[in-house]
Amino acid sequence: LSLKESKSIILAENAMNKIGRRYYLGARRAALEAISLSYSPEAERALRQSWESNSGTLEGNSGYISSVCWSPDGKYLASDLEDDNVIIWDANSGERLKTLKGHSNSVSSVCWSPDGKYLASGSWDRTVIIWDAKSGERLKTLEGHSSGVYSVSWSPDGKYLASGSNDETVIIWDAKSGERLKTLEGHSSVVISVSWSPDGKYLASGSRDRTVIIWDAKIGKKLKTLKGHSHHVFSVSWSPDGRYLASGSWDTTIRLWDLYEDKKYSVLDSKPANVYSSILSPDGKYLAARRLNNIVTIIDANTRKKLKNMKEHFSTVNSVSWSPNGKYLVSGSKDKTVKVWDAKSGLCLQTFEGHNAGVDFVGFTSDGRKIISKDKDGKILQWDFPPLDELIEKTKKWAGK
Repeated sequence: LSLKESKSIILAENAMNKIGRRYYLGARRAALEAISLSYSPEAERALRQSWESNSGTLEGNSGYISSVCWSPDGKYLASDLEDDNVIIWDANSGERLKTLKGHSNSVSSVCWSPDGKYLASGSWDRTVIIWDAKSGERLKTLEGHSSGVYSVSWSPDGKYLASGSNDETVIIWDAKSGERLKTLEGHSSVVISVSWSPDGKYLASGSRDRTVIIWDAKIGKKLKTLKGHSHHVFSVSWSPDGRYLASGSWDTTIRLWDLYEDKKYSVLDSKPANVYSSILSPDGKYLAARRLNNIVTIIDANTRKKLKNMKEHFSTVNSVSWSPNGKYLVSGSKDKTVKVWDAKSGLCLQTFEGHNAGVDFVGFTSDGRKIISKDKDGKILQWDFPPLDELIEKTKKWAGK
């Protein structure tokens, strides 16, 4: 380290000590001095924690929430409720804008269309409903599944919807007409997760039958069945270039599949804990894995090398998400906290506290300025996470006063 970098880290640690003593104003000055001298993750952590704030609590739910989703422009949130409704929230004010009523059983999944004009919701009443997001009007009710719908997903161009169901099928729908275009049969148990490839040509589905199936979305043909997991597949995720697929399973592994070469894959199983999901960074270079313990792991997607283990949670990590620029990760845990991490160093920059139950969803807005978290009691909290340069200027103005 250079002399400036060393001094920056020392000042940052001084600021963190002041935060520990609840001397936030002094901590803010020390953090500003540290980051002005030289950037370090430690200095960024101290500066952010000196300004830590919970910027919004979205309340008004009457039941358990299992899914939340940001609108593409980051202005709104949609959440499902155990009492069969979908709610649209104003993300800035926290106001409950609309309650969408139409399902007759619990809603399991909500998803915005790519253009933000529509919402799709899947329910245990066996239907998918398409809503006008602005007016709240129910536009289409898609009927075709013979059992509850687990997940819904829009195609990248917004023309189609895919739904996975307890009836062991995937259905592709025409989003405009509501017509059922294809029924994809091939799994022998519940379809838990569906995901479109980035070019919209293919679908991946993960199932309780321990397999992942790749489908030609246009003709509905099964192209590949990826076998290797020894337990339920809970999550599937495409790389941005569409070449690789990651699948997370209850068998404690993440499998990375090279779809250009049959049966060529890597197995990431270095931790003896169940893997619920994995997610690629926006540039496709790194993989963040969430396991059923208190650890978030960052892995090089090309070499499969484990780069960082982030261990500051005290209980199971339930959800993890990348920032849009790939610089940060956010995680939510059973320990009731939300943590933001510097993805390069693995340093925990900020811890948000305010939930009274385990956090089971976290995510960034599309502009990376805010974080949403949802706990098992149904409370949704919104947290400020301004860009670092903006935070520095804000602190300088504060110091000048």
